[in-house]
Amino acid sequence: MAKPGPSYRPEVDGLRAVAVISVILFHAKVSLFSGGFVGVDVFFVISGFLITGLLMNDANNGEVSISRFYERRIRRILPALTVVAFCTLVAGCVLFLPAQLIALGKSILATSVFSSNIWFWNQTDYFDPSSEMMPLLHTWSLAVEEHFYIVFPLLIALLCRRPRLLVLVIVALATASLVLCAMQTSRSPAAAFYLLPTRAWELLVGALVALLPLKTPPTLGEASSAIGLVLIVGSIFLMNEAMSFPGVYAVAPVAGAALVIVGGKDTRVGRLLASRPTVWVGLLSYSLYLWHWPILVFAKQLAVTTELSAIWVVGALCLTLGLSWSSWKYVEQPVRRVRLRRRPVFALGSAALTAGVFLGFVPIFAAGFPGRFTAQALAFANSKMSASGRSCLDNSKSTMTACRIGDGLPSFLLWGDSHAGALMSGMEYVGQLEHRSGIVSVLYGCPPLINPPAERSRTHRQNCIARNLDTIRKVNETPFLSTVILSAYWASYSFKRSDLEALVKLLPNKTIVLLEDVPIPGFDVPWSAALRGKDIPEISPAQPLPALDLGGAYPNVHTIQLEDAFCSGKTCPIEVGGHLLYSDSNHLSDYAARELIGPYLKNALRPLWPDQLTR
Repeated sequence: MAKPGPSYRPEVDGLRAVAVISVILFHAKVSLFSGGFVGVDVFFVISGFLITGLLMNDANNGEVSISRFYERRIRRILPALTVVAFCTLVAGCVLFLPAQLIALGKSILATSVFSSNIWFWNQTDYFDPSSEMMPLLHTWSLAVEEHFYIVFPLLIALLCRRPRLLVLVIVALATASLVLCAMQTSRSPAAAFYLLPTRAWELLVGALVALLPLKTPPTLGEASSAIGLVLIVGSIFLMNEAMSFPGVYAVAPVAGAALVIVGGKDTRVGRLLASRPTVWVGLLSYSLYLWHWPILVFAKQLAVTTELSAIWVVGALCLTLGLSWSSWKYVEQPVRRVRLRRRPVFALGSAALTAGVFLGFVPIFAAGFPGRFTAQALAFANSKMSASGRSCLDNSKSTMTACRIGDGLPSFLLWGDSHAGALMSGMEYVGQLEHRSGIVSVLYGCPPLINPPAERSRTHRQNCIARNLDTIRKVNETPFLSTVILSAYWASYSFKRSDLEALVKLLPNKTIVLLEDVPIPGFDVPWSAALRGKDIPEISPAQPLPALDLGGAYPNVHTIQLEDAFCSGKTCPIEVGGHLLYSDSNHLSDYAARELIGPYLKNALRPLWPDQLTR
């Protein structure tokens, strides 16, 4: 069995370049790179390969020194990370709203103690600030690696003198981790994505490549490199966020990275990756990874948009490159080269961690520095969806779970996705004035259709289908539920009229009320209003969706256009009397649902209620 050494592998730096470019362009929403997130998986394989090589080189030279290993990690990771965290906090203090700044402080805390993957895993509330506006979200992968580094060096130290047993143990651990990953991706996708037990196999594959012989015949090396590159590039261009990832899909980029490394530097692919431009990008890859995401986030904040234009994207990427080169030259390189004994390095590392914890606590204790904004801006920033609507959202269950409106036997069901949840306070208003009770059943990203489109993961779609079928069964078994009100973010789904007709046909004895959605601003309204004041534009009414037009073919189906509650002519306001009508980029605020939609629905529904209710 070959004994790996520390010899430099330029094609591995080139592979880093491929990984980091794919991640950056995916985050920049370049459509061709729809699967660019697999660059992180490639990074994991490279990390496992390099770390194992360093540890085994130490073992071959005498013993595995855990303290030397962590000294290298401190020099490699902490300096640039601390600089980026500090600059991110400074930028947040200038550009972020109080709630955003508090969330940033918490993420800095988590990042400083290398637990940001656990922190972001727990941020599962659908109505929390979008993950796309969390500047340190990308540090989850660093935390996964650090968790791996806690355990793996000990395994190497324990078994380095028994290499065959070491390989068997790593194979067993990688297999168990992969199986767990496949299982958890369907059961708990967030946990599978963020946590070490379901990601360890990717690093362990890299470790196996470092432990097994790398000298391959030229023909086999060429084939290995070519197949590996095809797997990586294919994953980058063909995969997308709707896939159940990581799961078995992650095998392709992980196997691709391993095959490229096995192929070596003397292949066509190896020489391409070892070219000077790709190696240069690879050398900058850590700084590029650290800087690109917060820069994109703050660019959106400056542009007051959730979708950056091409000019903004180009500017953000140029700034990323400039800051990354500076960070690499003036932070990474000097710290790695400076001659210091191990104890001062650990002391400086402890100081950096302490500084990070302090930086994280500052905005939390200061409540996000609200004095930076006017009272009106803060009121705008705090516009929310109704608390009842938020609490009724069920994010996972495949059976119908429901909230109640009013007392007594319920006579109506409000059914749909989160847009139905946003209407709950309006329906509470209706129920109180009409002396009716009802049930609200909502699941985020799940329209009330028999065959819901697969905009989200396969697991989510399966839950959605099962839940909708369960809802239909229960509604048909409940005669006093005479009215079914359907609401959804219809414009966000790709569906046909026949999909809606299939649902209607399964509810033949019910009065069905189809709520056409409110106009969609397309930008975060509270955020925009807080930053701009009232100088925010009105929006246009929603375009009719042909799939919602049943053409009067079903007498029991009635359509209500919600935009008529506050639109006038060709414009729709997003602020009335100092109150915002939206809680984010597409959900109604509590004020709009209660004060505008509620009275409108009361009048619109009154002719549709049955004359008598079963009590």
